[in-house]
Amino acid sequence: MSPISRSARFLADTAFLLVAGSLAATLLFRLTPGAETDPSDLTPGLSSESLEARRAERRKTLSTTGQSVAYFVGILRGDFGKSTLSGAPVSGLMLDRAPATAWLVGSGALLGLVAGLLLAVAAVLIYPGLPETIVTTGFLGLLSLPAGLLVLAAIFTRLPLELAVGAAVAPRVYFYASRLLARQRNAGYVLQAVATGIGPVRIAALHVLPALRSELSALAGFSIVTALAAAIPAEALSGRPGIGQLAWRSAMERDLPVLVAVTLCLLLASRAVTLLSDVPPRESRFAA
Repeated sequence: MSPISRSARFLADTAFLLVAGSLAATLLFRLTPGAETDPSDLTPGLSSESLEARRAERRKTLSTTGQSVAYFVGILRGDFGKSTLSGAPVSGLMLDRAPATAWLVGSGALLGLVAGLLLAVAAVLIYPGLPETIVTTGFLGLLSLPAGLLVLAAIFTRLPLELAVGAAVAPRVYFYASRLLARQRNAGYVLQAVATGIGPVRIAALHVLPALRSELSALAGFSIVTALAAAIPAEALSGRPGIGQLAWRSAMERDLPVLVAVTLCLLLASRAVTLLSDVPPRESRFAA
């Protein structure tokens, strides 16, 4: 497939996912029991006309696409609307919290990627056998723990949240990387390097990892997406003011404009990472 065709298909897929994601978020929000009610309706002194006007405005907001075509036209201009609770511009709320989330996601993804990859290299290429079994068993146990539980453990033990996000990323990196490395372990160029007396560390650093550069690039992108998903419960449970906490609060407080905007931004971030990590595979001089 030519680069132009790949780019066109990527843009078409991204547009479809953005529309589908906003529709899904709005539909789930609308189907929530009590979606058309609001605590402000209980304010003493409200006339029946004011109450009906509030409900009519709320039903308009809860239409099929949030605010329909006008909403998406505003998004193209960078206008995500205003929060129904605070009245503040949604774009401003998200920009204020973006740096904290970017730091948490970037740090957690880097920690998880490095830890998972290094342990996969050590267990598969340098110390195969019993150490590989022990490391795999440990990561299986870590993989079974939800991200929220890892965050709570970090909070109770006063550890940085970045470690909790990294712990959610590392098992997935390890299992993917270990499968890649296991296929390369018996490749011809690796066996030839072993026969010539080259040490396992040098084989891994100078031969195996360069041969897997395209796959490792995709793995780095996968780490960022996984860290992004883990950052939402991390910020919601810890109270850190980030995009994840904003998404949780908007869902709990029925703030649909903020919820749809956060959903779209998370989808865009995931697609951007996919685009950056989608490196076409090249023929390696180390190929078997």
